[in-house]
Formats: sequence, C-alpha cells, structure tokens
Amino acid sequence: MSGHRTSEEILLSYQAEFGIDDGKLFHTIENEFQVLLVKLNYVRALYTDEETLEILRETDSQFFSIVKIALIESIVVGIGRLFDPMVSSKRLNASLEHFASKLASQEINDMLTEAKEYFNEKIKLHRNKKIAHSDFEAIMNRLEIPTYNFEHIQGLMDMLKEVFNSIHKKHFKSSTYYEGLETKGNLQIINHLSKSTVHFDLIKQAYLEEAIPHWKPSSGPHIKLYDSDFFELVKRG
Repeated sequence: MSGHRTSEEILLSYQAEFGIDDGKLFHTIENEFQVLLVKLNYVRALYTDEETLEILRETDSQFFSIVKIALIESIVVGIGRLFDPMVSSKRLNASLEHFASKLASQEINDMLTEAKEYFNEKIKLHRNKKIAHSDFEAIMNRLEIPTYNFEHIQGLMDMLKEVFNSIHKKHFKSSTYYEGLETKGNLQIINHLSKSTVHFDLIKQAYLEEAIPHWKPSSGPHIKLYDSDFFELVKRG
C-alpha cells in the first residue's frame, strides 16, 4: 500500500514513472478503483452477516435496503466507467484501456481483456439497460437480461485488483499493493445501532412497567432512526 503518503505525493511518484499526463491518468483511475473497493467493503460488512442484517432490519429495513441498492449500483456504474473504451465520440476517456495502451505490456493487456470479457458477460447488459438507462423493452420484459449477484461483483473486483497489482509489481516493485484491504464487520455504525437497539428495548420495557410514564414509544418501522425522544433517553441512559 501507499503507507502514509499524501495523495499529492502518490501523484508525483506516478508522474515520475509515467510522465505528467499518464501519471495523472493512472492516479485518477486508481482513485476511482479505491473508492469502489471502499463501497464494496461496506456492502460486505453491512449485508453479508446475518447478525448485522438483523440489526439493520430492526433499525430501518427500508432505509438500509435503499442504501444497499445505491451502493451496489454505484459500484457497477463505476466498474463500467473503468472499462470505457479508449475513445468515445472522438474524445479520450480516462479508462483502464486508455492507460494500458501506454504500458506496452501484453500481460497486463491480457488480464484487462479477461476482466472486461467477464464484465461484458455477467454485468454489462444489466448495467446498460436497467441502471445507466431505463430501457423500455427491458421494463416491458421483452428483453432477456442476465441477472448478476454479489459474487459476480466480488469476482470482477478481484480480477481488477490483479490488474492494478501487476502494474505496481512491474513499475513500483510491489506485488501486494491491494492485498488485505477487505474488512468485514466492526463498522462504527453497527456498534452504535446495536447499542441503540438494546437501549430501546430496555426503555420500552421500562415504559410498559410504568417506570417512565412520561414517555410513550412511537410506532412504525422508522422508530429507531427518527424518534428524537428515544435518542434523548438513550443519551441519558
């Protein structure tokens, strides 16, 4: 990884290796990829553990369902952007294909081609017809569109990590640049929501036992996110 270097320091090292424009290009592409990794880690941490899912359902299932869809679709759109062709409408794209064309590395180009073919097979049509655009034939169910799942996204991101690892190995003598980035669980939001859920249950029980007759719990699925009286009681508790 980059240690404690600033973004500017990393950019300068890339420009020293690849030149001003190509160094900036690689820095931009890699930043986009790193943001996608962060989003992917949030999806893994929030939505692949049953205990965590139960906390989210108890807190506000609708809200966290929307967040899940937004995260996954933004990852899919971001991956598609990385796979843009070198040129669109006679203008250069800041894409992996554009940068790879500068490297003259058959190995990296082959890895990128394999990853792009996987994207085209598993995800691209869904991304084009249902996420990036609202295709009428797709809405009317007149167009067969393959569905993708989280494993497809994870597999594709793993392939892209290998592409970036190979670039770092070839040019910066580091073959493990993207090793060990996945973190599952231990998100602060889950810790806070878990504690709030416990406090809410205790407070509600106290109300039912008439220990706090001045407070009445709200009803509905959004109680734990939007009940200000509840949060005041939690803070005092």
